[in-house]
Amino acid sequence: MQTDNLPELICSRICHDLINPIGAINNGVELMTELGGGGPELELIGQSADTARAKVEFFRIAFGAAGNGMLGYAQARRVALDMFAPTRLRLDFRAEWGERRRALVKLLYLLLLCCEKALPRGGELACTPTDTGWVLESNAKTAPDPELWEHIRTGAALDNIGSAQIQFWLARKLAVETRTEISVQIDGSALRIAF
Repeated sequence: MQTDNLPELICSRICHDLINPIGAINNGVELMTELGGGGPELELIGQSADTARAKVEFFRIAFGAAGNGMLGYAQARRVALDMFAPTRLRLDFRAEWGERRRALVKLLYLLLLCCEKALPRGGELACTPTDTGWVLESNAKTAPDPELWEHIRTGAALDNIGSAQIQFWLARKLAVETRTEISVQIDGSALRIAF
């Protein structure tokens, strides 16, 4: 048995199993609202369930097993927009891209999480497709951690990494596995990531 991607398979399984109960909560909220049992409490439960669903769908792609499948523009865009809707980061998908390899969309999602960390005050992040991947650009105030971005760019060693930074390590690992070169330019109020 090949175990190289065992953590990814475990993540895929967990996300798969969480989606159903979250969907059941959403259905219950809708049913109670239709029966006239709505109120601010029920609205809060519904919003929380929507946020949980969005995160699980996004994490399933970002941290789960990529496989050899393809992922279309409409689904990939919706999942990303839903994930970041409650945050201060606004995504602007500049053009459609048709279908892309699931591994490439996974890399995009990991890099979106990296950009979120570099833009703690939020702002707009433009996502423009290219022939090989995407260009991510923002003019918002940045607070980059040079060690993390250098790791993505060159594979430089990371001394201390925790769960809040794991997306940087995973992005580099996936870039190496897919032979994808990542360009990183971050300076004050300019961020540009291309792959």
